[in-house]
Formats: sequence, C-alpha cells, structure tokens
Amino acid sequence: MNYILLHNLENNIKEQLIKNYRNDGYQVIFEDQDNIIIKKGNHKLIDEDKYIKITLSTIKRNRLIKKSNGKIIDLTEAFEYAQEKGKYNMFHNKFDWYIRNIITKETIN
Repeated sequence: MNYILLHNLENNIKEQLIKNYRNDGYQVIFEDQDNIIIKKGNHKLIDEDKYIKITLSTIKRNRLIKKSNGKIIDLTEAFEYAQEKGKYNMFHNKFDWYIRNIITKETIN
C-alpha cells in the first residue's frame, strides 16, 4: 500500500492531484483544510486513524513544514513500519521518529 500526504497545496492544484490519484486507484482517507492523506489499496491492515493523528500532530509541531508552500510527501515507509510492528506502543514504537524524519527530509529538500 502507498500512503501520500498532500500538504498546503493551492486548491486548483489539490483538486487536480486528487483527481489524478483517484484515476490511479488511490482513495482519500483523511482531509482537512491544509492536509490530505491518500492511500492506494483497500485493505486496512493497521489502525490508520491512530497513525493519521500522530502524523498530523507531527506536522503541527514542525516549524519548517508550516512555512512551506505545498508539499507532496510519501508516507509509505512509515506506514509499512507500523504495519510490520502491528499494535502501536507509544514507548517502544519508532513510528513517530519515521514520520518526523520523513517530513523533515521532504521539507528541507
């Protein structure tokens, strides 16, 4: 499965991207004013809602991405890690680290 974050995009670009991604088999699993998370695949193997909340809280805390103009960030690696480890444990899970690392890398590039 692929997970992609569309962050802080202009409305016309956002609409076109969503249309293109839907044509490629993606579906929107979360949407708010600044963020859209889409995935490819129908299976819900992990507790996506919990991982989406963690992702959004990381975005809110990240000063760099708040200032960025439009980003498309591939979250697949972090969500695959979560799927491998199964149940989320806030004391032993590296998912937070993966998300912070991916968002920081993408924001700097």
